[in-house]
Amino acid sequence: MGFSVDNRLRIAAPWLLFLFALGVRFLHIGALRPLPLFENPYEGLDADLYVALARGIAGGELYPPELLHAAPLYAYWLGFFFFLFGDGAFLAVRLAQALLGAAAAPLIARAARPIAGLKGSVAAGIAAAVLPPFILYEGTLQSAALVPFLVSAVLVASGARRSSRGTVGAGLLLGVLALDRPDTLPLVLLIPIGMIIAGFGKRRALLHLVGTVALVLPFTIASSVRSGGPVPISGHGGIHFYIGNHAGAGGYLSPVKGIEPNPAGFARDARLRAETDVGRSLTPFEINRYWSGKAWSEVGDDFPRALKRLGIKFFLFSNDYEAPNNEDLYYWKGISPVLNLPIPLFGILFPFGLFGLLFLPRVRKEGGLCGVILLTAAASAIIFFVTARYRLIAVPALIPLAAAGAIGFPSVMRRGPFPGLALAGLLLFSNWPLPRFDFAAPESRMGFSYLHAGKFEEAGDTFRRALTIRPDFEEARIGLARVLAGSGDQAGAEEIYRDLLANGSGRRDEVGAQLSRLLARSNRLDEAITLGVDMVRESPDDPMALNNLAASLIRSGEDDRARPLLERAVTLEPDQEEARFNLALILARQGRLEEAASHIGQILRDHPGSKRALFNGGSIAARLADYDQARIFWERLFSTDPDYPRLGEQLERLKLMESGSPPREK
Repeated sequence: MGFSVDNRLRIAAPWLLFLFALGVRFLHIGALRPLPLFENPYEGLDADLYVALARGIAGGELYPPELLHAAPLYAYWLGFFFFLFGDGAFLAVRLAQALLGAAAAPLIARAARPIAGLKGSVAAGIAAAVLPPFILYEGTLQSAALVPFLVSAVLVASGARRSSRGTVGAGLLLGVLALDRPDTLPLVLLIPIGMIIAGFGKRRALLHLVGTVALVLPFTIASSVRSGGPVPISGHGGIHFYIGNHAGAGGYLSPVKGIEPNPAGFARDARLRAETDVGRSLTPFEINRYWSGKAWSEVGDDFPRALKRLGIKFFLFSNDYEAPNNEDLYYWKGISPVLNLPIPLFGILFPFGLFGLLFLPRVRKEGGLCGVILLTAAASAIIFFVTARYRLIAVPALIPLAAAGAIGFPSVMRRGPFPGLALAGLLLFSNWPLPRFDFAAPESRMGFSYLHAGKFEEAGDTFRRALTIRPDFEEARIGLARVLAGSGDQAGAEEIYRDLLANGSGRRDEVGAQLSRLLARSNRLDEAITLGVDMVRESPDDPMALNNLAASLIRSGEDDRARPLLERAVTLEPDQEEARFNLALILARQGRLEEAASHIGQILRDHPGSKRALFNGGSIAARLADYDQARIFWERLFSTDPDYPRLGEQLERLKLMESGSPPREK
């Protein structure tokens, strides 16, 4: 008995949709492949953090300390690929993300079927296949890459009436989403409550909750133990809450003076400022509580303004503009042609989705789960701040609602003029023109990717383009100075650095560090030391300033003056790799090998992939006649970088030492 044509189409349609979506994503990856950022993530931003975490995880560090300041799932996802294919598996992970992203299209089509019917289901699937924000983020190395697939999978799994085992599995899937995006944690309770309201029964709702908690709880326990207090998943909520709600916040990510607006700054600078204010060292939980309390205090100081800010954030959340954070969709449209496909964005999805919920009984009945996810995403944006990356959670849920709203619009219009006026108002509200961010930041980030790839000419051109857009853009000026220094124009680099310092640079520590290194490389050690002393005098508790001065002193042979500075730096910031490494070298030169080995060991616990720590750790172990440990360090380094300078020579010397033969000095 053969299949009917309808049955064949029903089976083939999801696969055709998947293959179409996959082809679009492969085209996008092809546009990314020649760019330096493909293998050189933006310095200091989320991708850079996740790559560092993943390398540590692949090297055996199952819970790196920095993981407390990031959503954990993506670090393990990336670490899995690094473990299988090496820490340069950037193509493999993007291809895997393309597969997941392509799978989201038929999943969203399936979720739309009971809400929007067959036509709406087809429209929803095609929209998901080619939606530019999905394609953009699936090509990045950050947690947003998994959001389209995970949210669409939760929609299908949690919205179906399943067996007890299937219900637990749906709960586990929600736990996976929460580990990727902790701001979806309210769904852990909201979905089971919705299941009870929808008639699934209390037992299935409880099984769903058990599945989610079973996956999330181990991370909650680990994070809470590491933080010194209860933390749901990750410990960076306090500073994010302050960023979105301090007196000067504007709705988007609003930088706080003295805190660099990236993951490292949110961890390092937020801790230093909190501890300076309180006057003692603080646990991560206490730091989190400090910033939350500070935010509530500023909200209370001007409550009317805080209420107005909430309204602004809802307006920004509802608007068509894809507010950039790490990535700017509009910048990328000029690089990847598939992002220019004429697909409706948030300014169409939100009004039609809301219209469907308001005026179509079928949507309210069948689209409750979509509505709950939309509400959770909106609440998260209002509580914290709005960016396109964070708002992405809402989009897989909005697509079925919007498809239903568009399909049902003609029938609703027959009831009278009010629904049409309401839709027109929603469209006007969501498409109200907003000032757009310029391209200085994305150009500058691209410049740093060229710089890390050693392409100085391209980096210089990119930084100059950024400065054409915004002549005083500090990030681009710092990047251009680094290009000039690397290209041999030390005078040009020095001029930029000194001008930045003279005009109150917001990144004074970094600028001072770069200038100190430049002076030291030019053998102007007295000037480098004088500059370092001035920087330490201005910021006596700044680990970077202490390390910069110490580095100049080391170059001038003044190890005894440098050592106490480095000891203070690592006391103030225990995971300050540069300072701890310099201290280990001094101790090794002074014959204090056990202490040096201890510092190298700490670096490798915090940064398991640190090549210089592995190399020098092996050298110190060999001097201690611990040949087994030396071999472990050097073989780990060889597995990731067999061409590391002098590594082959050291391995040969190790063989001679193990055999009892003295190595020949060269």
